[in-house]
Amino acid sequence: MGANAVTVTQASGWIDGISGTVQVSGPVQVSGTVTAGAASGTVTVNGTVSVSNAVSADISRLPVVIFVSNTVAVPTDSTILFTVHTGGTAVTAGAAFWVVPAGKTFRINSMYLVAKTSAVLSQAQFAVLLGTAAASMSVTSTVGVAAVMPYALPSVAQQFAMGGFNNDVAAATTLALGAMGGTSHTILGAAIEGYLF
Repeated sequence: MGANAVTVTQASGWIDGISGTVQVSGPVQVSGTVTAGAASGTVTVNGTVSVSNAVSADISRLPVVIFVSNTVAVPTDSTILFTVHTGGTAVTAGAAFWVVPAGKTFRINSMYLVAKTSAVLSQAQFAVLLGTAAASMSVTSTVGVAAVMPYALPSVAQQFAMGGFNNDVAAATTLALGAMGGTSHTILGAAIEGYLF
């Protein structure tokens, strides 16, 4: 074996930062989530490999940014036009819906919104709506909700943000944005960030 070679005959716990050749002789049992990262070198396993939880497929992440770029006057319970960028490239602009590409999963990580109103103060929800076709996408119809962020409707512009969602939307699912509840108000800007894998 070379200078970077590591031979593991029995291990428990976390092994990180190994490059070069890794040889494992004997059974390997993994009881947690296994995420395959950027691998280099050779990994050889002589023996049984047993994985009790799913192996993560999100090793090739393509960033997704969905945003509302202009001031939008929103009546209560309405969908919102938006723009989608994947991997830094605009794939749709001023759209009422977006379909998650075939063979990919869209993971929602965070949501942001800036809103204000001149009407009576109330509370609304910024939501990622899910359906099976563009025609079904409205707040008032029976649609799924992948993520939601409650926000107040102040008389001066206020920022709202939530992170740590890690909510997955399956391939070929139609996605829309909606403002649910509250009184008529203005969304000065909004964004949803995540990635395709």
